[in-house]
Amino acid sequence: MKSLQDHLSNFINCNELADVKFLIGKKKKEMYGHQLILSINSEMWKSMFYTMKWSEMDNKKIAVVKVPEQDPKIFAKFLQYCYTGSVKLTTESVLPLYKLSDKYMMEDLKELCVHFLESSIIKNKCFQFYEKILEMNDKNLLEWIMTVIKKNSRYFFSPKGAFYGVKFQTLKRLLKNPNYDCHEIKLFQRIEEIKLKFAEKCKLLKLLHFDLIGSKGIKKIKKTELGVFWIKREKRKREKQLEIQKKILKKKILCLKNTKLYSMLTKSLRFRKATHEEKCRSTKAPLRADQVRVLIMTTTTYPKYLNDIMESIFSQGILRKNVSVLNVNLKTVTLNDLRIYDSIFVFSYKPLKKAKYYGNLLANFVKLGKGIVICASDCLREKHERSLQGEITSLEYLPFQQGKLIHQKQASLGKVHHPDHPIMKGVESFDGGSDSFRINTKLISPEATVIAEWSDGIPLIALKKNQIENDLQGNVIVLNIWPVSDSVRNNKTFWLQNTDGKKIISNSILYSVNF
Repeated sequence: MKSLQDHLSNFINCNELADVKFLIGKKKKEMYGHQLILSINSEMWKSMFYTMKWSEMDNKKIAVVKVPEQDPKIFAKFLQYCYTGSVKLTTESVLPLYKLSDKYMMEDLKELCVHFLESSIIKNKCFQFYEKILEMNDKNLLEWIMTVIKKNSRYFFSPKGAFYGVKFQTLKRLLKNPNYDCHEIKLFQRIEEIKLKFAEKCKLLKLLHFDLIGSKGIKKIKKTELGVFWIKREKRKREKQLEIQKKILKKKILCLKNTKLYSMLTKSLRFRKATHEEKCRSTKAPLRADQVRVLIMTTTTYPKYLNDIMESIFSQGILRKNVSVLNVNLKTVTLNDLRIYDSIFVFSYKPLKKAKYYGNLLANFVKLGKGIVICASDCLREKHERSLQGEITSLEYLPFQQGKLIHQKQASLGKVHHPDHPIMKGVESFDGGSDSFRINTKLISPEATVIAEWSDGIPLIALKKNQIENDLQGNVIVLNIWPVSDSVRNNKTFWLQNTDGKKIISNSILYSVNF
């Protein structure tokens, strides 16, 4: 017996009962569609057909839609998805289909294209996709592929990766980003091997940082022509830095009133070497907001959600270049990978595959004296597939216990127990929207602090300070909210962007690192 999908597939590009005619490409190839089926898939189609002028053809009214920029083969696949809900994606068709789905606001097809890219981009076509996405000028896709390149750059820039055949301008644009993670000796060797002019290789070499080369690495590249160029450049660079540091020190010395101390310091300055630079620093400068490194640990693949949360994080001085995104369902990290971050912002949207592993990992991260901010609306739901498990869920770390989700009951900022707390700096109002996602919990840890409550008395912001050896303190802050604002949706179901949700999120991250 045939299914509904089989019956609908017979009407793909069929003139029978058709009331829409498409003119595809420059040659205006005719293809046919049905207004009702297309309108079900997209509100864009529905509004377009409602306002469109109709033409007469074969004694019946028909809408004529011109799509001159599309390839007929790609548009045929697009129609196949509209009629059957499924389509076979290829590396050639995925980006044009993504562009079509974005144009006609078909989120399901967009998500399908992104999933296909995630599974195929690790193969030897990363930079091909990157160049095509640059031509498309899609900001969401561009940010997404840049995060993929950063996370997997050790593979992409290796001999097995997709390094060879990259255009010079593409490679130059990638290397300008200081956050790529690649062993620079290997990257130096790749640059030396590719067929470029010496001047172009030198330009690429200037974009490298060479923080991890060391003496052994210098010996490996010293004999090459490109290596000699780099060594001279680095030497000049170090000399300039040393001259600047000497000038700064001299200015500080001139400000001293004690002449004996002045004479001692000037003598030491004459014999000071670059290798002793760090020893001259008596105290370490306090961490500033623009120095805080943040990792967003999540399970979502929606760029709009991530962009909205990032805008909240940036609102109080944290820099965009210091924020990274980790999808824990796509990549497994260790504690050593997390040491470079000062704070981790955790929220979930899809099932968490290694919930216990990451629960224990976050607990170990807190033991390092660092901070985490957890969004409770998904991560701390009781016995739920999206929730964290393991050591972090105990009251030894959390300020309150896991609970059941409450939503579709609008709530706002209620009683503020600590109005002078740094997390509440500049916070005057907060409205969770018509859904107001939060978990219902009352059991508070003895050492925890509830900073603010919802209007119905449920904890909104809670803090637990964990004292660790060597006078370190690991802060765990729980925001009992869903972190995405209604700027993503216009129906006011998420927290309202005209309230102070951004300040709550950014202040919490800064306080978690004892800022």
